Amino acid sequence: MGERPESEAAEAVRLWNDAAEKMGWPAVRVMTRQRAGALRQRLATGGLAMWAEALAKAEASDFLAGTAGRSPAHASWRMNIDTLLRASFFARLLEGTYDNAAPSRTAVASAVSDDDAQWLSRLSGLRRNGFWMGNWWGPKPGETGCRVPAHLLQPN
Repeated sequence: MGERPESEAAEAVRLWNDAAEKMGWPAVRVMTRQRAGALRQRLATGGLAMWAEALAKAEASDFLAGTAGRSPAHASWRMNIDTLLRASFFARLLEGTYDNAAPSRTAVASAVSDDDAQWLSRLSGLRRNGFWMGNWWGPKPGETGCRVPAHLLQPN
């Protein structure tokens, strides 16, 4: 399998650094050969769409955000790029291992659907930095053929 374009790797690092700034995680300042290789492998798994999904899941996780209780041994641990780049962690993150506990049955009725949560994450990226993956998500809001559910679009 060939290498991913350099611009895709640069975009993935930019997305990480945006999330890191927002979440208080350390930003990437040095892209080592080992990190670059691991990043190419993660992008080969599912491209920027899966990378963005993983970042959205990490941001939504109380444990990874540092807002959930942790054992004393892990009290000072912070999410970092090296953790995300590990194949086993990346897979577990996408599979829901770090998702927050399921809400009670009564809370489920008022909760946002998984599909809505994914669209809200995409819309947040669009508002924050203009990031939109039209090849996967379709036209941007306001463009003909937009697939974002109408109830999620905020009036201008």
